[in-house]
Amino acid sequence: MGCGASATGRITHGAGKTVSTDVERPVEAAGEGSYEVIVWGASGLECSDVVGGCGQYFVVRFGSEGTPWNDIPRSAGRRGPSVQGASEPKWDSGFLVNLLDIQDPVLNIRICDKGIFTADSSIGFVSTSVASLVNAAAPVTLNLGEGEGKVTISMGAPGLLRDNNIDNRVYFPKLAPVGALKTVQAKDVTGGFPLRTGTAPLPLALRGVFWLSDQKDSSAMMTFGGPSNDGGACSTGQLMDDRCKIRCGGDRSWAEDGKAPTNNHDKLDLIYHFAFDDASNPTKGQIYPEWAALSSIAMSIEHLMDFEMELISDEAYPGSVVWRRDTAFAGMNAKSVEYMVVQIIDESGQRIQPAFSKFLGYQESSERSEPGVLYYRGIQ
Repeated sequence: MGCGASATGRITHGAGKTVSTDVERPVEAAGEGSYEVIVWGASGLECSDVVGGCGQYFVVRFGSEGTPWNDIPRSAGRRGPSVQGASEPKWDSGFLVNLLDIQDPVLNIRICDKGIFTADSSIGFVSTSVASLVNAAAPVTLNLGEGEGKVTISMGAPGLLRDNNIDNRVYFPKLAPVGALKTVQAKDVTGGFPLRTGTAPLPLALRGVFWLSDQKDSSAMMTFGGPSNDGGACSTGQLMDDRCKIRCGGDRSWAEDGKAPTNNHDKLDLIYHFAFDDASNPTKGQIYPEWAALSSIAMSIEHLMDFEMELISDEAYPGSVVWRRDTAFAGMNAKSVEYMVVQIIDESGQRIQPAFSKFLGYQESSERSEPGVLYYRGIQ
């Protein structure tokens, strides 16, 4: 339960800069609510896979006090490397996490045994408050349960990894299957429903919920908010360096104007990789598509297909953040498919006028195949 691996893809952005898409690296400028975590190792573990041998790894999820493991979004988790054949694995692995939007945060850690011929299994679990780890003067050793071994963890302010010469060697849980298809009336769209509202620690220009304007019977809404239940580094609710990933068939991350586009959610599983010019105050973004059902490699040949977005001021939408979405093919700008990405819900979940009314008028127009109906997916 709750165990899983993650594949790693790579994209190129900027001047030949190759970046990992699923292996997390610390953001360039850690903001308020940021902490670094080190999972040193465990002891006294029992191997559950007697056929294929032991291969222990850890999965960490952060949630509010009292939140059950399965109720914490998968994208709020991190997975460590597998150490083969050891009852006392030494991971020495760390990562950066932002907990600004979690009240009374708790670190939950599950130790798993990677099966070779069988499914991965959980062999130990423990929860502890973030405050108890941060306030400790030394690494904290926690009991995983009676007879299930122990795990040692450190947690502190950004700089902890550097001070302990620890590499950031963690992954996100692997991408979950596409969720159930659902519908909502455009008039019922609000903060947190059906899409998650983007909040801090996202940059201001990426918060709230956005309308993908004038897309006819295609994409209608998106959010940078999270964490979601997608896994695979999708919709984490924060930037990793200057990047993030959003899945079109993702868990409350995208909405379509019409049912037809949803047919490709399973067939292609389109994921957009966003690479911004600044992690704190982005004004431009490069977008790389990945068809996860076909390949884990994102399309990054910009001279063939170039998707970009630029922050602009638009008098038609006072009070809203507006991005202009540009597309070019073979170096030629396709003006006919240019559109605006318009903030219709702010970070506090309030509708923004007049943008929301214009969104509603468009979606309820008789020109739509199903006036007023939006399609989205959710993962339980």
